[in-house]
Amino acid sequence: MKTYIANMRLMAPMFRLPWLTFAPVPSPPLPIEILSTIFAYIPPRIGPFDYNVGTSTLFNCSLVSRAWRAAALPLLWEHLHMGFDKNGTHEVLRQLTFSITNSLPGAPQDHFHVLNLVKRITLDSRRSVVPVVLPTTPSLNILQLFSPKQLQEICLHYTRLNAELFSVILPIVFPNLTRNLRHLKFYGVCESGTDGDIVLQNLPATLASIRLVGDDHSKSIPASFSRVFALPNLRNLALWHIDFIQPQELEQALRAWGPCFRSLDITHCRNLFRDSVVRALADHCPNLVSLELAIYPGCPHVYQDITDVTLCRLVDSCPDLATLRLRGVRGVSDAFLVRCASRARAMRCLRVYDPQLWATGKGVLAVRAWGRMKELEIMRGGFIDEDIEMDEGFVSAVEEMAEGMTLCRLGKREIVPRCQ
Repeated sequence: MKTYIANMRLMAPMFRLPWLTFAPVPSPPLPIEILSTIFAYIPPRIGPFDYNVGTSTLFNCSLVSRAWRAAALPLLWEHLHMGFDKNGTHEVLRQLTFSITNSLPGAPQDHFHVLNLVKRITLDSRRSVVPVVLPTTPSLNILQLFSPKQLQEICLHYTRLNAELFSVILPIVFPNLTRNLRHLKFYGVCESGTDGDIVLQNLPATLASIRLVGDDHSKSIPASFSRVFALPNLRNLALWHIDFIQPQELEQALRAWGPCFRSLDITHCRNLFRDSVVRALADHCPNLVSLELAIYPGCPHVYQDITDVTLCRLVDSCPDLATLRLRGVRGVSDAFLVRCASRARAMRCLRVYDPQLWATGKGVLAVRAWGRMKELEIMRGGFIDEDIEMDEGFVSAVEEMAEGMTLCRLGKREIVPRCQ
């Protein structure tokens, strides 16, 4: 073979052939749209402030070529995490703020800046152990550069320690930067007081999902909290650790949201584990996709009257229900499991945790409706050896269709899918 190649090289000038080389044929460049789709699968993505401290795979991709950079930058700058603390990242934030704010003055009108790529921001002061001094907070300058319709998601981590800082920042954001806001996460809402009112009073009608997280020790909520239930286009609602909501308010809102409502998550809200709330979902929200009700052990003074009849009614009325997680809800019975196994054809995740669970699956002989099920857990919790013994007929029926599941545990029995 080597002799043949050598002879070909000698004969090339005689036939006026180009010099034989073995360089690889360059592949055509991928369109930016395809590169963007590929880069979206690169986990995890860190914020633009963080990659100045430690690089990421996505940041390295942005250095390959102009096309790769054009595809990677929107993902790198999509989420801006602003941490108010005194550590090294605060200095990085200050330097980047200086770079951003000083590159914009005098630029032509069509000048493009990476700050225009930001769609989500997080305002977080949890790492701060001392109050942040306002004059040394560079994030204020960045917030003033966003356009009114730019942000689609905001996440707030409010702490009373930095109430003075938030009292300055929140009026800049709400309502000036929320005209196109779709998603809001507000942690520490119960201790936010009048600062929380600034947020809640200026919630835009564009909001589709909202998560409000309180505190087990809070004794009040902002005066404007009921504004949440007046949002016209809300699709997803999560309420955690908020004890001062009346069930009638939520039920009225569910009636107003109606078929457009998709997801409800209630965790440790002592007044909301009512049969009337689940019944309102069944009667007015037929397109519900996900429901999570969670009462963790040790949560005192929780009144609940959710019945298996209403849970069955929910399954019958919401054919698209794909996720149902019930923790500490005592309305789960064998009758409910029978109805769920025969009617819940869209169910992909069913998790039931209850220390007082007595349902064993007796009477469930067919689970054909669970053909799309991926995660199934019915248990009391704690150690598996101390859990409840499920009905053998029920376990056998589940084993026959467990091939496509990623997780399956029924009381003491942990079923390993056959494909594994």
